[in-house]
Amino acid sequence: MKRDRIPFVVTIGFTAVSTLLFLFFSLSKEADVARSGELRMEYLPLRENPEHSPHHVIVKVTSPAGIKPGGVILRYFTPDDKRPRKVTLRRIRRGDYFGGYIPAFTKPATIFYQLQATDLSLSKVTLKKGTPQKGSWYVLIVTAPANAWLKMLHLGLIAGSFIFFLHSFYFAQRYLLLGKDFGLCFWSAAAGAGSFFVTSFPIGIILAHQTFGVGWSGIPLGWDVTDNKSVLIFLYYAVIIALAKGHLYKKAKRPNRISDRTFARLSIWGMLFTLVIFLLPHGISNAEIVSYLREHLPLFIPIIIAALLFLIIRYTRRRTAA
Repeated sequence: MKRDRIPFVVTIGFTAVSTLLFLFFSLSKEADVARSGELRMEYLPLRENPEHSPHHVIVKVTSPAGIKPGGVILRYFTPDDKRPRKVTLRRIRRGDYFGGYIPAFTKPATIFYQLQATDLSLSKVTLKKGTPQKGSWYVLIVTAPANAWLKMLHLGLIAGSFIFFLHSFYFAQRYLLLGKDFGLCFWSAAAGAGSFFVTSFPIGIILAHQTFGVGWSGIPLGWDVTDNKSVLIFLYYAVIIALAKGHLYKKAKRPNRISDRTFARLSIWGMLFTLVIFLLPHGISNAEIVSYLREHLPLFIPIIIAALLFLIIRYTRRRTAA
């Protein structure tokens, strides 16, 4: 393969793998399962619910002994409640499914809830058993509709920023292999960072306030994973651009603290870093991150191995050249 074709093939391959990973991570949501002996309960939770609309909950409960009448219970509370409220789920068409609902709320509201089932042998099982202080109840966030045009602009700028980052990834390879197109690498990264800043902060904060009633929950005001993902990605590109600011400001006293080759390498690592960060689902809570990473670790392993091989090959080549 000719050297000038390698960047294109690598970029297309990276795009294809990234798309497959995004689809798999977004579509591979499995139901939570709890067991006690032969009593089994399954439930697929949702994290958000529109305001003024009840949140319907359907669980599958099976036991050879049979389910106790009124034995599938949903308990929920809001931060303003002194104790949880109780809803008895009803059997749906004499099957294994039981349904009920949490009444409608208006935003901003956060609801904590758990599910409990008891069979005729008095076996009992609870999904998300524990206390909210330990993060072991389900969390339901009440949302309101956001401005449609602003949402479209938000999504368009996110897509645009990733296209710019992908261009920087491509031209970084061309510069490292062929020694040309560094300007396109740098300015693609700068355009991507600018687009990402606008969509993540001013527009993102407005949309979050319209949807959740809170504009910003990330650093330094909180530890919201979704907001902090945006902070990490923007800071990464902002730092590497600042280290090579001589390409932005020709009259800077100390223009470039890193070489063009280092910037190109960091652009490649930036695209990989962005991919890993965005594989974490939108809206995931801090309490869910560890279990999510443990469940999906096999998909991260190829990325980690590829990065390690890249480092080993580079180190070996340097030692050989020396």
